[in-house]
Amino acid sequence: MVKAQVTNEEILSTLSQFADSVDKRFDKIEDNIAELKSDVAELKSDVAELKSDVSELKSDVNRIYGILDTHMSRIETLIQETKVQAHQQARLERWIFQLADQAGVHLKYDG
Repeated sequence: MVKAQVTNEEILSTLSQFADSVDKRFDKIEDNIAELKSDVAELKSDVAELKSDVSELKSDVNRIYGILDTHMSRIETLIQETKVQAHQQARLERWIFQLADQAGVHLKYDG
């Protein structure tokens, strides 16, 4: 077996090629990092916008709940008033029939 002699120039040339290869890889990595930084900045902006939108939605939902509560309260009041009015009407009808009987008038109920 014969060992080939390698000159300093060949070693330097190989090292230079290796260094160029490593530089190219680092350049690609730096480009990727720059792109990632840009993407992260864009995502941060999107997240801030989403937070603002969610905050507005929460405000809208709370406003809607307030409106619904007000309407439900009004509906409950109307239901109670309707029950009272129905009871009053039934009592008045009963009194009318009692008065008619006492007066000797025969009333016919068509309802």
